Amino acid sequence: MHQTFTFQKLLLSALFLLISCSSFAQEKEINLNVKAANIQEIFTALEKQSTYSFNYNAADLNLQTKYRYVYKGNLGGALTHLSSLAGLVIKQYGNTILVRVLPSRMIRGRVTGAEGLPLPGVIVQVKNGAYIATTDGNGHYAGRLIAADLSSSRLQFRMIGMRNLSTEPLGDKKVIDAAMEEDVTLMKDVIITSSYTNAKPREEVVGSITQVNAEQLQVQRPIESLDKMLEGLVAGVYVESGTGLGTPVKVNIRGQGSLIPFGVAAPPVHSLCT
Repeated sequence: MHQTFTFQKLLLSALFLLISCSSFAQEKEINLNVKAANIQEIFTALEKQSTYSFNYNAADLNLQTKYRYVYKGNLGGALTHLSSLAGLVIKQYGNTILVRVLPSRMIRGRVTGAEGLPLPGVIVQVKNGAYIATTDGNGHYAGRLIAADLSSSRLQFRMIGMRNLSTEPLGDKKVIDAAMEEDVTLMKDVIITSSYTNAKPREEVVGSITQVNAEQLQVQRPIESLDKMLEGLVAGVYVESGTGLGTPVKVNIRGQGSLIPFGVAAPPVHSLCT
């Protein structure tokens, strides 16, 4: 017989589990470390380390999925984790743990961005809930949605540089495509110098600031490095380069021609050797 678990039933199940944690605390500590085990094998291992038995219909469980499960603590904590991990509703009746499987549905779709181009690496999850899948190089994803109420569930798509996107309630849909928008955040120009502990807006900086753009640098010139391109472009910057290819370059910033007392050597404000 098909049974649909409502949100209220799920909350009631969680309440049963919380109340039972006090009794689980009296049990000896569970120490579990299994590799590539399905959920039924994990239940069997928990039974061997506790006085509780698990009651479930093996035909309802997903026995194809293997878990690397490491846990140390009381049985209540293990059950809370397993219920989230495998999409289960777990209740305690005396020394029996009743396990039922939440409804699930395979969903798939494609995520695109600007001009309909595919977006790889988008995280697909239940809104404010569990992870489902990540899009591949062509923007496609596929995964299993597990929820108490599938029809009212919403998906959320997340990716750095894009605005988070949430869907409407899914209803009976199994294919959900999404088109994400860029999250453009404009920043003010700031100047970072050794004279301030924090970056300051350009208009608040006391001192001389010179900006050189790519057009002024004339990047097409046959010059081997950026520091050599700066020669003659910025007032107060003196670039002294060797005659051979690959020779070190010495950059003096406001270090040439400073007014100083007679006989005293003045170091440049900045000296860089490359």
